Amino acid sequence: MPPKYSVVVPVYNAQSTLNVLSKRLELVFKKIKGSMEVVFVDDSSQDSSWLKIKEIHSRDARFKGIRLMKNFGQQGAVFCGLKYAQGDFIITMDDDLQHYPEDIPKLIKAISESETDIVFADFNKKKHSMVQNVGRRILNYTNSIVFSGANNIRTSSFRIIKRSVVNQAVKRKTCNPTIGPLLLTVTSNVANVKIDHHDRRGGRSGYGFFRLTKLALDVIVNNSALPLRIASIMGFIASVLAFCLGVYFIIRHFTGSVSLPGWTSIVVINLFFSGLTLFFMGIIGEYLVRITHQVKDYPAYIIREKRGISASQND
Repeated sequence: MPPKYSVVVPVYNAQSTLNVLSKRLELVFKKIKGSMEVVFVDDSSQDSSWLKIKEIHSRDARFKGIRLMKNFGQQGAVFCGLKYAQGDFIITMDDDLQHYPEDIPKLIKAISESETDIVFADFNKKKHSMVQNVGRRILNYTNSIVFSGANNIRTSSFRIIKRSVVNQAVKRKTCNPTIGPLLLTVTSNVANVKIDHHDRRGGRSGYGFFRLTKLALDVIVNNSALPLRIASIMGFIASVLAFCLGVYFIIRHFTGSVSLPGWTSIVVINLFFSGLTLFFMGIIGEYLVRITHQVKDYPAYIIREKRGISASQND
């Protein structure tokens, strides 16, 4: 019989926190009515994380493990975990104890007492660097632009999701998943609950400013035609400006105001429109790269081995 709750934890170089995390999850679910499972997805860690996962599974079969063939990133690892999670409600959280297992009942209460499909933790104050916080603000702002239903909603990797939403999300054929936006393409019925963010207990975050900015770009390009629309508008404006400039210089030529062609004007105009063309080509190139990857059927993840996952649970 499937469990009521599944906890999906992407794992990367977390050997120092896994034992503590598993014990605290076990204590939390002792107080919650309903069965549970935990799916650890080892994103090809360079330490002994996989050995720890196997050790935890041998101690308690409710703690399951999936080891990926190579590092696919947090988003790919979570996507894999969602596909194998069996619970009616799926909770995702990080492996570094910045998300306290003891806050899971708040997420469960929030989704149980409302008609929402997803509840995201909204952290009172994030224990990240200033650079990371700026990057995450960019990401949340991007979500609000792309997904109209996400206005005033702060997304995070600590969330609870109904089974029906996960079932639809994992059907999406994508080699470059971004989980929060992927979920928001399924439903706009989402909410936040206030939760404290805590100091990181091990390692360091792989999400710096540039990686978060890239994630924001992925959100836009994967889920919206907005850049192409912007390129079209800017291209139209540039064409109008070019036409007006052409008319202006033709009039000046026939009125005798210009004795020699202006070298500076020619260079400036050429540079402006050449730069604009390259900019548009870059935007179109981003879409073409993703289309190429999709056509080639690049996987979002590849599994090396499993622990506690039944043979019937296949991709």
